[in-house]
Amino acid sequence: MRSPSRRRSSGVSAVMHGTVLRAFARGNDGALWQNYWANGTWTWQRIGGEIIGAPTAVYYDGLLRVFARGKDNSLWQYYWNGTDWKTQDLGGGITSAPGAVVHGEVLRVFARGNDGALWQNYLVDGHWTWQDLGGGITSAPSAVLHGSVLRVFARANDGALWQNYWANGTWTWQDLGGAITSAPGAVMHGSVLRVFARGADGALWQDYWANGTWTWQDLGGGIS
Repeated sequence: MRSPSRRRSSGVSAVMHGTVLRAFARGNDGALWQNYWANGTWTWQRIGGEIIGAPTAVYYDGLLRVFARGKDNSLWQYYWNGTDWKTQDLGGGITSAPGAVVHGEVLRVFARGNDGALWQNYLVDGHWTWQDLGGGITSAPSAVLHGSVLRVFARANDGALWQNYWANGTWTWQDLGGAITSAPGAVMHGSVLRVFARGADGALWQDYWANGTWTWQDLGGGIS
């Protein structure tokens, strides 16, 4: 079997599925692939479809779900029912890779719409609903739960890092400044929220939230 470097042509999304570690990416053939670790062995599997960009994986409501932008610019879901991989066209018109997060009992998938705004498609009681969250973004979004607050980060039209956060029943946009040239990636690190991106100087930068303050930090390196 070919090496992973010959199969992969996108960013990678990894998720734990029970005791199995799974990593998903777009293959050189345009299909969704996974490489999973079980019983001390890595195994490649072609899941299929025609996707653009990086997928995102999440476990929700008893199903392993992988979301990706399709070749038709729709949001597609690939889910494992315990026996087979199934596909579902969730519609919409998206122009970025999606980002998914489980928010309480709600599954939310975020992406840049064809109007340049941030959109979400959320699943409640078995029904998917699209919602325009406004703004003007130029990257794929990254979503994270920060305590009780849901935060979605993206590069805005002005090149700065912006967040749209859900608290007390309201979505609020906030300019976090900086000058970034990639999609951001957000993660909780203990009690500290960290958002990473490529800076205008080509270095890795982080903007972290601690003790009620956002702080930018240059982490050096040269990334592309």
